[in-house]
Amino acid sequence: MHRRGGVFRRLSKDHNRDLMYVVGLVVRAIKDTGAKRVKIDDAGLGGGVTDRLNELKRDGEIPEDCEIIPVNVGEGAQEQAEQDKSDDNERGPDEIFKNLKAELNWFVREMFLEGRIALVEDKPGDMDDLMSQAGQIKYDYTSNGLIIMEAKKMMKKRTKGVSPDDWDALVLAAAEVEVDSTLEHWIKAFG
Repeated sequence: MHRRGGVFRRLSKDHNRDLMYVVGLVVRAIKDTGAKRVKIDDAGLGGGVTDRLNELKRDGEIPEDCEIIPVNVGEGAQEQAEQDKSDDNERGPDEIFKNLKAELNWFVREMFLEGRIALVEDKPGDMDDLMSQAGQIKYDYTSNGLIIMEAKKMMKKRTKGVSPDDWDALVLAAAEVEVDSTLEHWIKAFG
């Protein structure tokens, strides 16, 4: 998924799980778009993709100013920066969301509700799968009141095989995450 500001378009869709093939798709996307930030779902196959992209960057195959950002949505919700707290909202994201996945999904939900997302189709129907997935995503609450997103495995079972792959790509593209200087936790800087 490619993003410029609030405009999103799908660059490609492929189910090949070969690590080097996936890296090649990402490198091609970087070259085609001039991307300066690439966010990778770092769990599973994504960890190897992140490592290889960083290696290619060190070798000069990817522009030096292109940030490769690993995102692990299973991590806890972001700590809210002190300047973001207001008298009206004393609760930080870690007191609202079960994990980063829930927080990022909720943020994209809010972007849609506020009309801050525009989906562009290179050809008719490019966004049909994404919109179908968006309409089927469910959230719930944990016993301690935190928002949690339905697991991909459960969604696939409930929907007879529909996987939120396009939606997950949009969520990663929308997320503005970076590693803080101590590398101890993620900070979110939504723009």
